[in-house]
Amino acid sequence: MKILSYLHIAIFSFLFLSCSSKEKTQEDIRTDLIYSLINEILSDTTIWRSEKYCLSEVTLLFPDPPNSSVCKFYNDLFNEDDTVNIYQQLILRREFLIDSLKIGGMKILSKKDIIVNSKISDEFFWSYIHENCERGYISFSMPVFSKDNSLVYIKFGYMCERLWGEGESRLYKREDDEWIFIKSPSRWVS
Repeated sequence: MKILSYLHIAIFSFLFLSCSSKEKTQEDIRTDLIYSLINEILSDTTIWRSEKYCLSEVTLLFPDPPNSSVCKFYNDLFNEDDTVNIYQQLILRREFLIDSLKIGGMKILSKKDIIVNSKISDEFFWSYIHENCERGYISFSMPVFSKDNSLVYIKFGYMCERLWGEGESRLYKREDDEWIFIKSPSRWVS
């Protein structure tokens, strides 16, 4: 009887360990890459200077108009397989929210708080921002990756008031586990 119990424990342990050591999916790998990219951008003091911002939990996709120079720039870089892959990424991550545990040292503005406060009035929304953030808030678009994860396109910006902020789109290349800034084909300032 004891041998049978030990056998059950051994089989259960084997099954438990073999199930828990599954390989990461492509989406798991990309989620890790998203956080490494966002943390890299947030650490760039040439972008954010020394001012303290909150970070919006909500990620948005701001598509460029199809006839824009930015769209042409990216169409020249991403092939047809990448385009299909990018569309699939956007579908998989349409409810993606930034995890505060993976972003170091920034206050996160929750999706719920952003939506609730922005629906009341513009003035109420900015009062909420200034009560909770020293300067304003930063938001990121959902990064989209080439099929092989070597290129990524992202937009980001900050807002301090309704008509006070700036942002840009950027292309990065991944080399030796580091993000290399390639180009910023569009910028906005308000």
